[in-house]
Amino acid sequence: MKRNILLKRIAALLLCTAMTASAAGCGSSSKDSGQGNSGQTPAQDTQASGGQSQDNSDETVVSDEYRDTIVLAIDQEPPSLCGLAMRTTTPSFMTMMETTQMVNELVLAPPDSEFAEEVAMALITDYEVSDDDLTWTFTLKEGMKFAKGNPITAKDIVATFNVLVPFDQADPLAVPKGHYQQFKSVDYIDDMHFSITTYEPAPSMMRIICSYSSGVWDAELLENHSLDELGWSYETMNSSGPYQIKEWKSGEYVLLEANPNYYTVSVTGENAKTPYLKVVFIPDASARAAALEAGEVDVAYGLSAESAQLLKDNPDFVVRGSDNCSIYNVRFGCNDPIMSNVKVRQALVYALDVNAIAKNLYGEFFNEVRGFSSHVIWGFLDEGHIDQDQAKAKELLTEAGYPDGFETRIYASTTGYKYVELAEAVSAQLAEIGVKAEVIPVEDSVYQEKIGGSKIEDFDYPLFVKETGGRTREFGSVVHTWYETSPDGTNSAQNNGFYSNAKVDELSAKGNATMDDTERLKIFQEIQHICYKEDPPQINIAEMVDILCYSSKIDGLWCNAGGVLEFDQAVIRK
Repeated sequence: MKRNILLKRIAALLLCTAMTASAAGCGSSSKDSGQGNSGQTPAQDTQASGGQSQDNSDETVVSDEYRDTIVLAIDQEPPSLCGLAMRTTTPSFMTMMETTQMVNELVLAPPDSEFAEEVAMALITDYEVSDDDLTWTFTLKEGMKFAKGNPITAKDIVATFNVLVPFDQADPLAVPKGHYQQFKSVDYIDDMHFSITTYEPAPSMMRIICSYSSGVWDAELLENHSLDELGWSYETMNSSGPYQIKEWKSGEYVLLEANPNYYTVSVTGENAKTPYLKVVFIPDASARAAALEAGEVDVAYGLSAESAQLLKDNPDFVVRGSDNCSIYNVRFGCNDPIMSNVKVRQALVYALDVNAIAKNLYGEFFNEVRGFSSHVIWGFLDEGHIDQDQAKAKELLTEAGYPDGFETRIYASTTGYKYVELAEAVSAQLAEIGVKAEVIPVEDSVYQEKIGGSKIEDFDYPLFVKETGGRTREFGSVVHTWYETSPDGTNSAQNNGFYSNAKVDELSAKGNATMDDTERLKIFQEIQHICYKEDPPQINIAEMVDILCYSSKIDGLWCNAGGVLEFDQAVIRK
């Protein structure tokens, strides 16, 4: 059996994680604002919806200096707090937040860490890989407990993965929507040990089980309830994370209470520092900003760049940009007769001043594109920014057979963040080289069905606005998900624009089955060069930046490697 070299990094990473209490904010591209706020709204008047309330005063930070509740405003009420539903649906932010606040992953990536290389053991303490690289055997940490006091064992891990991975529907040859599809089985050995066997070598295993969707659930709950029954109340939730559900008042808020047994799981050996986390639902972004400014909430998620900019100069708030693994882009429908011409695609890349577009749309909340993927993706190749060159664009169009340009269409979801505005900005610049691109806004459900449920012969979007990233924050996931040739003639596997390049397919298969990270890096960077400079599947506009706005009285708030807020080390001064 082989030991992974990542184990050598654990001690340093545990120290890094333990230091998060002193780190305010998230990400490595943060933008500071000042200090002071008149936060309020403790949740002492709420009533538990079930079970017995736990006294966390010995572990949490409750004093004359700190408040007992942090109030977070989000855009929508979730359908439930069961993150396991993410295996079949796109998660809302609340569902993603739940998976980090109320369930704990097997391994964690500390803040400001290189996600693909550095992980800290959370529920596991050790692992071994078989000589054929197909079976990973994990050892659990001793003494772990769920919020209700029952032990966390390998039975819970296996039960969780049996829900996440539809083993009875497994197709090892298919391009998966979920990265768990490469798992052949997850097997119970004893209460302290379990194994994961894959169809092919899985060099990204530690990145996969670091994902927010792999949080551990109580096997008894999974056995006795369907997914749509879980995550509604104290009775249908048993937390392995820092918080446990206490009350849900539909249409208004969810109140979470600190898990008294989280110290048995936490990499810091501590419980959550603030007794309560109250999540309120405010659909309108400007109303969320107003609630934050009025001191009615302490953290506002999903504010526009304009609202964030107005708050940035107010010393009562912290406004930060947190690096995201995704990129705003305009994808090519490569089955389109015009867009199938690689010289046309190259021409459209050179036609745009993407920095000007991004600055106008996102203010300072974006990162310049300098390669095919986001710079936070492991394996990223920095090939420099592609500057606008309209003369070169026209030359390429002439070589492609379109010296006078052509007419086309750009489709954009009406609910995507500034998708329509982005399409309009792109259309205006394309007109300067003779390309007339009509902007067509599309209702989101229709849009998503078209770009994720079409056969190649029915797909008729020559250009469309999209965001692309990597669920495991490594390039192997990016290329496998978005750019490998569709195996069944549909775009349901997320190669939305039917891009196809035989060399990319060959390199992706090789890189995603190679255990040597040095060799993988070389392979992935060759793919990026092809897609960025030679045969582009899209026009990269800007690296996404998550906008985080919160009271400057909060300390210790951070983002995990999936870009989701973590509150376990957060405190708020009175």
